[in-house]
Amino acid sequence: MSLLFYDFEVFKHNWLVCVINPVTRERTTIWDSKFRFEKFYEKHKNEIWCGYNSRGYDTYIAKSILAGYNPYQMSEWIIKKKRKGHEFSSALNRFPLINFDCMVEAFMGKSIDETEVPFDIDRPLTDEEKAKTEKYCFADVEHTMEVFAEQKEEFTSYMALLKLFDLPLSYVNKTKAQLSAAIL
Repeated sequence: MSLLFYDFEVFKHNWLVCVINPVTRERTTIWDSKFRFEKFYEKHKNEIWCGYNSRGYDTYIAKSILAGYNPYQMSEWIIKKKRKGHEFSSALNRFPLINFDCMVEAFMGKSIDETEVPFDIDRPLTDEEKAKTEKYCFADVEHTMEVFAEQKEEFTSYMALLKLFDLPLSYVNKTKAQLSAAIL
């Protein structure tokens, strides 16, 4: 089992995913290519994807791309309409994603920086805007990796509970309350 740290940035006419493998330090950047993302997903779908607030946002952006939807529509669904990603379409269920949410960061006095490029800009991004966005996105991924390292016992305890109660690896995506309910 290996870990990948990831983050999505979604704009009206563009989207980006940045991924870092913490062992190999390999960095992957995918702009606007469903095909490239599908290939990456197929190669890494059995690994644990770690992100910040990824349980409620990034997993559904990934699944919306894989299901052929516009990720901006999903982003608007979650952020502007304040709806849950799983309510968007049952087609998303075809794409399992083993995800660990490093949202503990919110309680550590650290924040994730966002790009200065407006997400609702009504045109494709320029090369300069893409470069800025990519820089911010990788900074967010690296920051999430730091938080994970500081809070590794949280992940370790999840993994121990899954093993102890013979639960599927996908349960690493559950909240503590959901995991407790599944155990009980």
